[in-house]
Amino acid sequence: MEKTYPDIVGQIPKLNSQLYHRVIDRIKAHDPNTPIKLIKSIHEIPFSMPKNIPATDRDKVFWEKVKHSLTLREKEQNHCYGDMRFVHVFVAVEGVVESYQFVIGGENECPFMCNMCYLQGTFKSSPVPTIFTNFHDDGLLIREIKLALLAMHMHVQAEGKGDYIGRKNQDTVHRIMGLLNEAIGSVNDTQSIHDIFTANKKAIDDQLTSSPIDKLQPIRDNIDKFNFQSLTDQFQFNCSELNDGLANDHLTDNSKFLMDIFENPVMVKDGGWLQIRTKSDNFDNLLQARSNSNLKVSLSILAPAFIERTANIDEKLEGAVKLQKLGYKLSINVDPIFLHGDTVKVYSKILDKIASNISTDPAIFDHLTLGMLRFGKNTRDIVEKRNPKLFGHYQKNMVKEDEKYRYDRDKRIKIYKGLIDHARKVMPGINIQLSTE
Repeated sequence: MEKTYPDIVGQIPKLNSQLYHRVIDRIKAHDPNTPIKLIKSIHEIPFSMPKNIPATDRDKVFWEKVKHSLTLREKEQNHCYGDMRFVHVFVAVEGVVESYQFVIGGENECPFMCNMCYLQGTFKSSPVPTIFTNFHDDGLLIREIKLALLAMHMHVQAEGKGDYIGRKNQDTVHRIMGLLNEAIGSVNDTQSIHDIFTANKKAIDDQLTSSPIDKLQPIRDNIDKFNFQSLTDQFQFNCSELNDGLANDHLTDNSKFLMDIFENPVMVKDGGWLQIRTKSDNFDNLLQARSNSNLKVSLSILAPAFIERTANIDEKLEGAVKLQKLGYKLSINVDPIFLHGDTVKVYSKILDKIASNISTDPAIFDHLTLGMLRFGKNTRDIVEKRNPKLFGHYQKNMVKEDEKYRYDRDKRIKIYKGLIDHARKVMPGINIQLSTE
């Protein structure tokens, strides 16, 4: 597919980072006439809506224009995440199993137009694709990643590691991250979390002693028992939960920046690894990388219904073959699956295409994920305004379950069973997972 570029850019004044200049230079190299508009706040869109658009179409037209624009700004600290900017603990829907993992938010939204995308609900009030220009600032992200890893290891060693982290423990880890943020100064990529903890133990102990937060008592009790030298637990850092991991990579080089961080042997020893998930085939930086042993690429293979501007199936698989030849470990996501006639037959053809292209050797293939279409309430409400056809599909076929609107459980089970049976037939031995079920 052709790489996407914005038709118009909105930027907060006085940006001057290397990443900011890189993005502007590459946009201007593509089209010197791309307008750059100064905006006052993150909620200000960089374009004006035409006045003659009927009220019933305004939200749809707004979304289409938003997807062809870009905002540049710095990201600020978030008190809910321990005053971190870019890193937070991920938790999915209550009652659905989530792994112990972190989100890295170097961008918000993306230029692709997937009408069912959950990011429409996440960024309901500010849906403009955004690149944070302080993401590469010296030492900023590596410090947050190290503190997040240290906090998670402290939590797991003090309280044990269950099947999933849950919202209660998410809050606890964020509180530990906030405490470490107060106690620890600068951090560099040569320092292990053992080194960081040892050098700052007194300051951490002082912060714990003065903190009134009851949830931190297990950390206080174990301050002299923690051991970060022989770690076995590993924690995923997903840079694609709030955006597409590669859609803007030709503008940012974020993948190169992140791979340099996660390929460091110290990071590997500390138990942090990177996942990049994408609907694109924007693999240029990955194909030129020096190493990929601590990275997994998660590729979404979607039927074309209700999707625009993403790479097609053949383009993605062609790129995936190149990645596997270089030793990248892939996972494939067939998600979301739409109820569509003989659904098992429709999506079995997609599985056949995957099987005929992708190696399922465990050395370079991790798992196949299957997931049925679902909506959170915010996303459902926005889809009603932006895509009446998709909303009609929802009204006809979906019911509320586990905080989300889903297809009937019996239908889901039947479709999953049919597709799992077919996947195992055409890709013997494959590891299959279900998404948010």
